[in-house]
Amino acid sequence: MDEHSFIRAVHRHIGVDVKIWKVRDDFHGGVSDAVYFGTKGRVLFVEYKYRPLLPARDETLMFTANVSALQLHWFRELHVREIPVAFVFGVARRALYFDSEEYVKGISKREFKEKAVTFEQLAMRITSQLV
Repeated sequence: MDEHSFIRAVHRHIGVDVKIWKVRDDFHGGVSDAVYFGTKGRVLFVEYKYRPLLPARDETLMFTANVSALQLHWFRELHVREIPVAFVFGVARRALYFDSEEYVKGISKREFKEKAVTFEQLAMRITSQLV
């Protein structure tokens, strides 16, 4: 599985009341991977990051180098405007959802294993924010 397949796997579980825009922008770096439009004008921007395997050691920090300065800029700009944003980190068949800058410090393999949810649970969290 790669990042594209990961996003598609999550999208299969998104509720029908939510409209999905899988963003592809080769000209403007930092734009979120997906935008979700729910009922009553609700919107959510999500940046996805994916790794196929967990690191070997429990203390190893994950995803710290995967977030670019432009992605952080977009995240912060939207957040300041009170537009909901999130980072989703996936490994194998599990994922973690961050709606704050907690992800900046990275997350250890141990924390990921303790807090990660299934793609279906992740999709339910996304859907619940929008409908």
